[in-house]
Amino acid sequence: MRLIDWADEHLPDLPPLALLFHVPNGGKREQRVSRTGKRYSPEAARLLRMGTRTGYPDLGLDHPSHGRAGLRLELKSLTGELRPDQRAWIVHLRHAGYHADAAWGWRDARQLLLEYFLPAPPATRWTPRSKRPLDDHPLPPLGHK
Repeated sequence: MRLIDWADEHLPDLPPLALLFHVPNGGKREQRVSRTGKRYSPEAARLLRMGTRTGYPDLGLDHPSHGRAGLRLELKSLTGELRPDQRAWIVHLRHAGYHADAAWGWRDARQLLLEYFLPAPPATRWTPRSKRPLDDHPLPPLGHK
């Protein structure tokens, strides 16, 4: 939320920030217990049916910049780690022409966002183990958590 507040404050300086959006894939959702005793989230199940995909980056900016199709950022806490499905999406999106990366903390995300508008490609914070697309970072099957 701090990053979105910062972006809103700087719209006059950088109008494309108006296109910054959050993808509601993650987060804690209300849990219920079924008649069989299994825990589930009705809202998470509904979002999956609507097409959300586990591991997809948290923030997007659909504004091309210097040959890149757009920006996708996976936001992590300062001590957070990328899950395999998050790594897979980053690799896939990079091969699709997006600048995709992970940011640790809102300040790191702000830095990546600002660097995205520079002519030289921004340094990436996370590098895949392999140069070939998706060979060691397969996307999860559809509809699975």
